[in-house]
Amino acid sequence: PRVLEPERALGARHPAGGRLGALDERTRAVFLFSLAISYHELGDYEAAIATGTQSLARFRATEADRDAANLENELALVYLALGSLEVARAHAQHAREYFEGQHDERLLAHVTESDAQIALAAGDTDGAIRLATEARRLAEVSGDTKAAVSATLTLGRAQRTVGDLDLAAKTLEKAADLARAHGRRTQLQAVLGALSEVAAERGDLATAYALSREALDAGRR
Repeated sequence: PRVLEPERALGARHPAGGRLGALDERTRAVFLFSLAISYHELGDYEAAIATGTQSLARFRATEADRDAANLENELALVYLALGSLEVARAHAQHAREYFEGQHDERLLAHVTESDAQIALAAGDTDGAIRLATEARRLAEVSGDTKAAVSATLTLGRAQRTVGDLDLAAKTLEKAADLARAHGRRTQLQAVLGALSEVAAERGDLATAYALSREALDAGRR
């Protein structure tokens, strides 16, 4: 998608008017953060980095450390998607240091899951399994369903990578059940896609097809 200038994006979200420059620094940072997340979800990583970097500078200027750490974790995932693993690690580490210092188990679950994804992308499957397991534990302790589904998905993917297809299928089925139970459709779609790939590798093409269809249906709801 084509990158929108922040002020034009603000106008699109608020037809009644208003300009980015009229917002106070904190509100501007929050808006840019939400815009960065939207770009990330759309797959426009360049725009996500541009708006995220602007937001991060404003959060730091206003000493909004928790928001800055949250955004660092989001940027880690963007750079991971681009294959820039070292940059992704650096952003995730900044987020981890803050959340550990605050003893924030809920947000620490998210950054630990990001670390698990980075480890898996780097070929460190043992590290990915360890980190995803810890992320799931933290998510369960803090009651964060989103992090729990993501961690279980990453764990299943790591198990598939090491060739344990039976265990990967069981893990991913747990992630799918959790996503269904809590109405997390976007995550369910990703989990079902991963389950479909595992089923295909096991030679169960009928199940793989059925899961693919369910994933498509989840995306349309």
